[in-house]
Amino acid sequence: MDEDLVANPYRKALVAAEDESWLARERLKTALREVTELWMLAWQGGCSHEQLQILWDIKTDAERAVQHAQDEFDYALSGQTEQVDRNSWQAKWRNL
Repeated sequence: MDEDLVANPYRKALVAAEDESWLARERLKTALREVTELWMLAWQGGCSHEQLQILWDIKTDAERAVQHAQDEFDYALSGQTEQVDRNSWQAKWRNL
């Protein structure tokens, strides 16, 4: 019955958190592009293999972290409907 359905506050909170993290993720992506440019310059400038590898590993780990954050939001939101039963855990999640 429709009167037993309410807006899903858990989904709404997830969407808000995802939106709030968007700017930080975009800034990190920009920084990672700059790290790639720095790596290219360092490679051309003759930095040691060890220094280049450290820089590349940091960049790769950060890229994975950005993707993992998005994957976690996607996973958390995947089963959440706009409306839920008023007695569902989603409707009461702040009280859990």
